[in-house]
Amino acid sequence: MFMDTSMSRNKKLGEFLKSRRSRIQPEQVGLSGSYGQRRTPGLRREEVAVLTGVSAMYYTCLIRLYMILRYLKFRIKNNI
Repeated sequence: MFMDTSMSRNKKLGEFLKSRRSRIQPEQVGLSGSYGQRRTPGLRREEVAVLTGVSAMYYTCLIRLYMILRYLKFRIKNNI
């Protein structure tokens, strides 16, 4: 049961972040001449990382940490 809920939440988080990134074009934030052709509209994860002043790896780790903390919160809440 938890895995279904967890996967659903993770999917929702991914969709939320993707929807926010897709609202902003690189040109709107001063990122001109972005490399490569885009498969989806909006900012790439790497571009969000650059704009926030962190590495792409750190940005990815933050997202994963958020998911792990939600998992732990769920486990603790259900075991008390």
